[in-house]
Amino acid sequence: MLKRIFFTFFLLTMYSAIWADTIYLKDKAQVEGKILKEDEKVVVVDLGYDVLVIPRSEVLEIKREKEKETLQEVEKTEPLPADLLLALTNKPAGPAEPEKSVKELVDLYENSVVVISNAKGWGTGFIITSDGYCLTNHHVIAGERKNAITIFTKSGVGGRGESVERKRIEEVEIVAFNRYFDLALLKIKDEALEGVELTVAPFGDEDKLKTGDQVVAIGNPGAFTLEKEGFKRLLWHHTVSEGIVSSKARNIRGILYIQTTAAVNPGNSGGPLFNIYGQVVGVVTLKSYFQENIAFAVPVNYVRDFIKNRAAFAFGKDNPNLGYRYLAPPKRKQAEKPSEEPGQTGPGKQEEPAEERREEGGK
Repeated sequence: MLKRIFFTFFLLTMYSAIWADTIYLKDKAQVEGKILKEDEKVVVVDLGYDVLVIPRSEVLEIKREKEKETLQEVEKTEPLPADLLLALTNKPAGPAEPEKSVKELVDLYENSVVVISNAKGWGTGFIITSDGYCLTNHHVIAGERKNAITIFTKSGVGGRGESVERKRIEEVEIVAFNRYFDLALLKIKDEALEGVELTVAPFGDEDKLKTGDQVVAIGNPGAFTLEKEGFKRLLWHHTVSEGIVSSKARNIRGILYIQTTAAVNPGNSGGPLFNIYGQVVGVVTLKSYFQENIAFAVPVNYVRDFIKNRAAFAFGKDNPNLGYRYLAPPKRKQAEKPSEEPGQTGPGKQEEPAEERREEGGK
């Protein structure tokens, strides 16, 4: 009789709980549930819909829930692509990374920096996930749908023994962009990633950054050289510059930028700004013209919010207006006057705005 009861309970509960203790019985049946009480006489098991009391003399073996969890950890799989982006929205946890010299930082993460090019020119970007997501500035790709990513791979020691391989990938799609924060998320298509080894630049915590901290920028500025044909602009990829944080919160058009003394130039836009731990704390975006050592980067905390809400900024290739600003309505033209009168303009001319007239009059 006891055998039939245990067997019935086994059929009802074998799939009722994923994380449950398993009680193996002497009659080769088993019961899965949460053990509520256990002593030398009985084992009390919660089945979810009922409580079962099993005589201890009928129990052969008990496997605990924690043992199952250990087995599950051994069978962990690689995270899905969506999980890789999701992980970037969380600030790094655990002990701080050891400080790195500029040389160590460059050796580790230089290859994560790429060239973003299109019909109007080029800029900088950097790889943020192992499955090909790349971050850059929106103004680097603004108005362009066909963008290419060039990956540089350095091997060997510095100097003459160093070799550089480059791979230009044109299978690139725009995932999302935000014009206000000047950020864009690109994705290298999976078929183009075969045989390509990507270096990922890890995110840091901008909140832990302090004024005066050392930072390093890596980018692809352009430089003008005088040739026989005239001035020619060259791309100097993976240019490294070092500086400090001049200000953590420089307000420019309602956005708080990181101000740095690291030297940047046209072509650096969209590149990473690293802290001394080798973590990205900002995206190089602006510089002050006609002044030296004044550059600005979008803080990585803004980048996290952009990635987290990327669906709101998603680019749609089938809708030319999606993600772009809508065209402004045409301004109403001022009616023409049939003839000149005192205080008015002549035929075919628009009256000058009052504000501009006051400006010219010195008032």
